Amino acid sequence: MAALDEPLLITQSTNNIERVFNIQNESLINLEHIIASEDIESFKAAMQATQKGFLQTNFKNDELNIIVNMLNAHGKKMPFKVRAKFVDGDEQKIIYSFTDLSDMLKLQENFDRQAKREQSATLGGRGKYLLLG
Repeated sequence: MAALDEPLLITQSTNNIERVFNIQNESLINLEHIIASEDIESFKAAMQATQKGFLQTNFKNDELNIIVNMLNAHGKKMPFKVRAKFVDGDEQKIIYSFTDLSDMLKLQENFDRQAKREQSATLGGRGKYLLLG
């Protein structure tokens, strides 16, 4: 969870985020430290746009879903879906959830590789029967 006025500083978290991102007993988790440098500016821009919409709609609950590379516990960049839900309750806050997409990415890469092989085999087969007159 993060305060609306400090959306990149998570103030409350579960043990999962500490384990996945190798964050040890920190009272604040700065998303700038775990989102890959090439994605942080687009993440900030998307957060600002969603935050602005939330404020302009009289604090109607809103959310952002974005895929960014994040640094896991081993320092490896991994794709994560970040869901930031803007909530107006006792206080305005952002509730984050992170979904590791690395397994889905591997499946997509395998599918793409297989499709490319099949396409190459199909195209290669056609060339054998081409007659020139």
